[in-house]
Amino acid sequence: MKMAMRNEDAEIDISGKMMGDVHMADLCKTVIVKDRQLEVLNAKMNNIGPKGAASIATLIDKIDTLEQIQLNRNRISNDGAFHIARAIASSKNRSCLRMLRLSYNSIGDAGASGLANAVRGSLLSSLQLSMNRITDVGAIALFKALPSMKSLKTLYLNGNPGITDLSTSVLAESLPLNISVRLVRLDDCGITFKGVHTLHDAVLENSKRGGVYLCFDFFFFYIRHTHTHTHKLFRSCSRCDRACRCTAA
Repeated sequence: MKMAMRNEDAEIDISGKMMGDVHMADLCKTVIVKDRQLEVLNAKMNNIGPKGAASIATLIDKIDTLEQIQLNRNRISNDGAFHIARAIASSKNRSCLRMLRLSYNSIGDAGASGLANAVRGSLLSSLQLSMNRITDVGAIALFKALPSMKSLKTLYLNGNPGITDLSTSVLAESLPLNISVRLVRLDDCGITFKGVHTLHDAVLENSKRGGVYLCFDFFFFYIRHTHTHTHKLFRSCSRCDRACRCTAA
């Protein structure tokens, strides 16, 4: 069986080119004017800030074929996240956006909450917000949105140490209501064993919940309602009481 190949106009890869807001504005304008059937925008590792994010938001609103946006390691921040969130919300009924990567962008709770409201009912299957400045406030907003994100398969929130046990009870309530979710990354966050067991018990006891991988510091386990597969030995850390393998563990 032959795999379908993307048209060269369907993908733009400018990763690592150190392009700024002005360059991004020009690029997005060109794509819109030429009515390119763009499917993938890979602009990670650049110098794109909130103004550049506003240009990308216009792209989301105008180009209905866009499926993947990769903006890891830029300067998007809360303001840029707001621009992107508004575009996703306004184009939700016609957009085919499946992947949004916004890791390493100094996005805080305000930006995460804005995105949480925007992606409700969307077709998004992967949302990556690793290594940002999100705390329990933003995490809870995202977890509350999970039941309405029926296409979501992966959620990355690892590397946000402000996410603690306070948010795990909300995730424990939301996960059984969305059986499409297959992976939640919470490693390098501030979650202790109490939070781990809260999630474990909630998923294990729900007979309608399919399998899901939950990742914490240096271990992950696969939970299904009938059993658990632990893929790394985990124990409480005597220094920080987190699920980790630091030297004090």
